[in-house]
Amino acid sequence: MKKRFFWLTIAFMGFLVILLFPSGGLTFAQKSVLSTTFLMAILWLSDAIPMGATALIPLAIFPLFGVMSASEVARPYAHRLIFLFLGGLIIAQAIQKWGLHKRIAVNIVNVLGVNPGAIILGFMVATAFLSMWMSNTATTLMMMPIGLALIQSFSKDLDESTDFSNFSKTLMLSIAFAASIGGVATLVGTPPNLVFAGMYNKIFGAQISFAKWMEIGLPISIFILAFAWIYLVFFGFPFKGLPRDNLKSIVENERASLASMGFEEKVVFVVFLLTAIGWITRVGFNFGSFKIRGWASFFPYGKYIKDSTVAMFFATVLFFVPSKEDGKMVMDFSDVVKIPWEVLFLFGGGFALAEAFKVSRLTHWIGQRLAFITHLQPLLLVFVVILTLGTLTQFTSNTATTTIMLPILAGIAQTAKIDPLILMIPATLGASFAFVLPVATPPNAIVMGSGVLEIRDMAKAGIWLQIFATVFVTFYCYFFII
Repeated sequence: MKKRFFWLTIAFMGFLVILLFPSGGLTFAQKSVLSTTFLMAILWLSDAIPMGATALIPLAIFPLFGVMSASEVARPYAHRLIFLFLGGLIIAQAIQKWGLHKRIAVNIVNVLGVNPGAIILGFMVATAFLSMWMSNTATTLMMMPIGLALIQSFSKDLDESTDFSNFSKTLMLSIAFAASIGGVATLVGTPPNLVFAGMYNKIFGAQISFAKWMEIGLPISIFILAFAWIYLVFFGFPFKGLPRDNLKSIVENERASLASMGFEEKVVFVVFLLTAIGWITRVGFNFGSFKIRGWASFFPYGKYIKDSTVAMFFATVLFFVPSKEDGKMVMDFSDVVKIPWEVLFLFGGGFALAEAFKVSRLTHWIGQRLAFITHLQPLLLVFVVILTLGTLTQFTSNTATTTIMLPILAGIAQTAKIDPLILMIPATLGASFAFVLPVATPPNAIVMGSGVLEIRDMAKAGIWLQIFATVFVTFYCYFFII
């Protein structure tokens, strides 16, 4: 309670100081936005009050101080990207409700083989794939019990040898790291991606489609996942001598325990598949002189169709299909209340801040004072941005960090007259690389609760993965994106 009171005091004192004292030629509207940003940043980073509650502050403050009208500040809370994420969350909830997630995971592990290294790879591929479409927290919560069951099955027959201990550590770390890595690949995979897309749209009026982001994120996700597997299996915690027969029987038992695919699970699978295909093919593909039209272009009002349209269409379908099991529908509204609404509020608060930065021209004021960093060599500039965001997100929420930093980076880019993507894409990617500490991201904290790991185990493996991700993404962004 004392800690919470301390941070609340710091937040409100800073708010009042920035708002009431003269500072650098700022207008009252600009000071209002800057002081509100400081208030929300401290509350987000300290978690003094629920993050979703903090996100609602602009609705109260901006109309009072004349920054934006009540209607204008409320509009970002209904941004189309929020509904993209909402549709994805509803479909993910249906996947969990009817057990499709476990079937996908067990079958991926089974297909990749029963070599101990292949088992780790199977868990990583399954976790990363699911995390592309589901919350990485939910994915980790689903995969960790499967991994622990594997470990417990070994412990019945094997002594607590070094090799077995290393296998257990590698398995738990592989789940946590793959959950974060997989989220990079798609817009709905992790909140910072949607925060970026929304702010880029709000500030610059341009759009980042699901397919466009996947072109950026999927290759990065694949390369970092491959490095993580190689490092964990062969260098981080190497293991050998585990009996393949035991591994094979455990995986086969897990697969055999799955009931036959029921009607509801089939419906969810078809909806999930059609949603993914709809997102990827909506805008078509451009291969230079050869182009493939997206399906949206065949509609009379195709320009009105967005990725959020796809998400909400198929999410809504789940409420129309009767369930053969309980007499209700495949999805009921009682299922929807279980999704993390706080994250949706967080998006809204971030988008409202971005709109306020734009309306008040605060981005230009900040950009003028920080434009000196744009004189760095471009490769070094990208490295500094990724390193900064990657370091901050070890201690803070990656969503809150990107929400705070992206408007600032946008202002720097505008002032320096450089493409804002040069700063905003690396920052967004860097915010997802949180591998060193348990507090860095929910997947890390969840696997620490397994009892298999110590903090030094995660730090030992995570620091090298952090370094590789920072360097690799720096060069990738420099040569292939910007």
